[in-house]
Amino acid sequence: MKLQLFLIVVFAAFISCAPRAEVSDDEGVQDRILNGDLAEAAKYPFIVNVQERKPGEKDPFRFCGASILSEKWLLTAAHCYDHVKSTADIRINAGVVDANNFGSKSQEISVKKWFIHPKYSRIAVHDDIALIELLKPLKFNKHVSPISLPPADYEPTGEGKILGWGAIDPKEEIRSQYLREATIHVSTEAECNKHDSPMSAATQICLGVSDKTTACQGDSGGPFMQMINNKPCIVGVTSFAGKGCTEKAPSVYTKVSAYKSWIEETMKNNP
Repeated sequence: MKLQLFLIVVFAAFISCAPRAEVSDDEGVQDRILNGDLAEAAKYPFIVNVQERKPGEKDPFRFCGASILSEKWLLTAAHCYDHVKSTADIRINAGVVDANNFGSKSQEISVKKWFIHPKYSRIAVHDDIALIELLKPLKFNKHVSPISLPPADYEPTGEGKILGWGAIDPKEEIRSQYLREATIHVSTEAECNKHDSPMSAATQICLGVSDKTTACQGDSGGPFMQMINNKPCIVGVTSFAGKGCTEKAPSVYTKVSAYKSWIEETMKNNP
């Protein structure tokens, strides 16, 4: 049975809850992610944290990740937003590895609108992709900058990076305050299906069969990144996992190349 990665806010979570280290406004912290590492500041300037600021609550609720495509457009997962009634309380926090840091490096911006793929199905978990339009543009610098889309015919192979602020324990009870990264391998459709993670290779990517790393609750919407022609490209968006946050359990990502035309047309038609 699919366990949707509806989050608590990556993209890449892995095991070990080390004592929390202090993070300055300028530097990230290196530690552990489910068997990954804490990301350095400005290493992945394209990933943002999506948060809900609820009235009366001191800290925002971190629930998804997203990747910067341009000053006003982000790529994320549809299932993060299909339950949200209004954009009024939704913010993104860009430029920091500490999701709770709203200091000088942070760019906290409201969401104007999101565009869920018209064929998205929460029950079947397909076409799980969405775009976020920001209320005002991001200011690009070394901490905040976009990631490229892959070619329309791109088929991921080998290994890449997953990123996020999701759970870091198998029970998915402990969320990471800091951005985490891990290397993960592309697996086959047949391998994913054997692990109770049915997916379609035409529009989805199976990751991490037999790996110690996996995406966990809270990582949804975050990127699977690979280098294409020597530049970072977002080739996958975190969608769901079959058996939760455990080693050797696969995660399924939406294949970005299959939706490149929809992404570009949506951005073009909503200037």
